[in-house]
Parts: sequence; C-alpha cells; structure tokens
Amino acid sequence: DTGSLAVPTNSSLEAMIIDEDNQEMLAAARRIPNAPVVQLPDQAPQYVRTDATSANQTAAPSTTNVSVQSSGPELKPIDNSVKTLQLTQTSDTSAATAQPAEIKNDAVATKTDAAANPVEMTFGIALPDMRTGEKIKVPVMLTGTGTLASAVIGLKFDDKSVAIRSVSYGDLFGLTANSAATPFLNQNGKMYVSLTSKDAVAVNGILAYIEIEALVNGKPVITFDRDVLNLLAADGKTVGLKLKD
Repeated sequence: DTGSLAVPTNSSLEAMIIDEDNQEMLAAARRIPNAPVVQLPDQAPQYVRTDATSANQTAAPSTTNVSVQSSGPELKPIDNSVKTLQLTQTSDTSAATAQPAEIKNDAVATKTDAAANPVEMTFGIALPDMRTGEKIKVPVMLTGTGTLASAVIGLKFDDKSVAIRSVSYGDLFGLTANSAATPFLNQNGKMYVSLTSKDAVAVNGILAYIEIEALVNGKPVITFDRDVLNLLAADGKTVGLKLKD
C-alpha cells in the first residue's frame, strides 16, 4: 500500500538517538571559546584632566614664536657641553678663603730690642798650659743687667787634646749653685748643656762651671758655639747676648 507510513524499527531508533546526541555535543563544543580570557580585579576608572578651552580650540599654524607660561615645574635642558676638570681643586676650601697670616719672628724682634744693652758672656779665666790628665774648672761669666730663667751653653773644642768631664750650675742660681747639670750633647768636639731656674736670676755673675781635662800637654783651646748659645728671660723673650773675645 503506497499510502501507508513505514514504522522504524528499534535499531533504527537507537541510531537516530545516538546521532542526535552526537550533533548536540558537537554544537556545544563549537560554543566553547578557544581563546583564554583572564579575569582581572575591578579597577577604579582613571580620569585625565584636560583643559576644556584647549580641547575645543584647534591649534592654527603660526610663523611667530609664542612664549608659553606653565604653572608646572620648569624643565631645564640637559647640558651636553664638555667641561674641563679642575685637577688642582680639592674639597678643602679653606685655602681659597683664608689669607696667609703674617709671620712674625718674635726672637729676632726681641734680639733687636735688646741689642742696645746686650749681656756679655766670657770665660772667667784664661786657659793655662796643662799637662796630660790635669783637670781644671773654667767659669762661664755673664755681665749685664736684667734677669733670665734659662740658658743654653754650647762649646767647641778639639776632642783629641781636651775633654769636658762635668758641668755644674754657677753662683747666679743661688741654692742650685754647684749642682750637676747633664749635657744633652758631649761628643765629637761639641758640648751642649741647658740650665734652667724656677725663679728669674740676675744676669751678672757666674752662669756655670765647666770642668775640663787635658788629654795632651799644652794649652787647651775651647770656644763658644754661637749657633747654640741662647738666654731666655722669665717672660720667654730672648736676652741679647754678646761674646767677649
């Protein structure tokens, strides 16, 4: 009968159901996006301040230079010029500001002031002819006015013919007189000794006693070392000194 409908069997129904399920799965797969989407946290909108007047105006070309004043920080161009290094300049700026102070030589000025009334130094006796091994004490005399607090005596001699055995304070030093004074140099024909006093003493009398010993027969020769001789007053000023020939 051509007017009748064909009834599907159970096997054809199962095939149709399976085919329909496959089609739905394919359609669902097509709807899944293939590009990953990263979900970022919500952010506050960023507002950019614009000048309403400048936004509505169109800049027209101009052949003249227009000076624009800005309320923002002033921008300075980068200096690309080559600068010469000052190799002699240091971090110490005191030398550039401080002027050299005037140097005063108080000792020279004092000697000049005292030149009018110098103190005279000499040996108290004339050195006699001596035999080998003979000893004698030679006084060193000061003649003048004023006072002193310290003195440096320097002597030169031939260490092959004479030797200096001891030095002691002279009568100028009162209670200290005749006490030993140790030379700070006594060799190679030179003897230097320093004499000091707590109180100022008068510069008129015996400053020191020098004990010498003859190493050979004859008259010993001893002279003052002018480069070492020095007399100081109680105030620290140099006392003018003159050697008697």
